[in-house]
Amino acid sequence: MKERISILSLLSLAVKSAREAGALEEALVAYQGGNYAQAEALLLVAGHAGHPNAQELLGFMYAIGPDLYPGVWRSLTAARNWFDRAARAGRPSAQYMQAAFVRRGPLEVRADIMACFNPTTAPAAFGPLSAVREPGEAASPRED
Repeated sequence: MKERISILSLLSLAVKSAREAGALEEALVAYQGGNYAQAEALLLVAGHAGHPNAQELLGFMYAIGPDLYPGVWRSLTAARNWFDRAARAGRPSAQYMQAAFVRRGPLEVRADIMACFNPTTAPAAFGPLSAVREPGEAASPRED
């Protein structure tokens, strides 16, 4: 049986890690507010400056594209580039995605991504990414 990528879990880890980095705060405010084009621009600055959390999140944004991130173009080439950068910096989710691209190829990775983020079911099925928490972690005061 073919192993499936748990894209949602990896993306959740990338967002949680980025939340912990103060330099990305403005980008994550835009991200959480649904302003993905602004978040992309801010993450690009941080990513080019060498911030691995930004690189990892950019990899997911480009891999998923406008189905989940309106205003962000989909490019598996760009996604792979950002995952490669973040993986070299030691980001585990990026290392997994980098290995998936090498072992399975971009078309199979794309199929897994689309299975996880079907635009007709993703928002209802997964809810906002801000709702993703570690086991036992309390909700923030902003979450209802």
